[in-house]
Amino acid sequence: MNKIIMSLLLAMVALPFFVQAQVLQDSVAEVKEFEFEVRCGATFPLEKVFGNNCIGGNMGIEARWNMKEIPLDFGLEMNVAVNVSEYGNSDSSRPLTSFAAVTDYNFLRGQRVSPFVGAGFGWCVCDVVENGGYKKNGNCCMFMLRGGVELFRHLRVTLNTRIAKKGYNHIGLTLGYAFGGGLKKKK
Repeated sequence: MNKIIMSLLLAMVALPFFVQAQVLQDSVAEVKEFEFEVRCGATFPLEKVFGNNCIGGNMGIEARWNMKEIPLDFGLEMNVAVNVSEYGNSDSSRPLTSFAAVTDYNFLRGQRVSPFVGAGFGWCVCDVVENGGYKKNGNCCMFMLRGGVELFRHLRVTLNTRIAKKGYNHIGLTLGYAFGGGLKKKK
C-alpha cells in the first residue's frame, strides 16, 4: 500500500514537468476571477490504528481566485474527513477538520476537460469518536497533495492525500461543483 501511495504522490508532483510549456501557454483561457466549490466523497486511512480500516466520508468547501496571466489558482478551504475503523463490535471514527491555504496548477484551463495538480498547507483539529463517546485528540499541522480533472468548467473530480497525524492520514476521492469560474464573457 505504501508503494502505491508514494507512486501516486510522485506522479502528482512530476506531472507538470512532462507537459510542454508551449501547449500550456496556448491553453490559458480567460476565466472568471473567483469560484466557490462544494464537494463530498470518501476517504480511506493510510495506516492501521485500530482494527480494520473502512471507507469514511469527506466533505468540504473552498474559495479560489484564478490568476489572469498564468494557469494558477489560490484559495482557502475547510474540509472534514472521517477515518473509520472496525474491531469486533466496536467502531472508531477519527474526524479531521482542516483549514488550509491551497493552490492548483490548471492544465488546459478553460477547456471542457482541464486536469490539475495542487497542494495545500494548514491547521487541523483531530477528534475521536469511539462507541458513541467523544474525545478531543489535539491539533496539528496538515499537508495536502491533490490532482484531478475539471469537467465542463465546473464539475471537479479530485484525488487527494492529507498528512496530519498518525491515525488521521488518508487518501480521499471527492466530487465537487465549482460555482462561478468558467469562461469570461467576451465583450
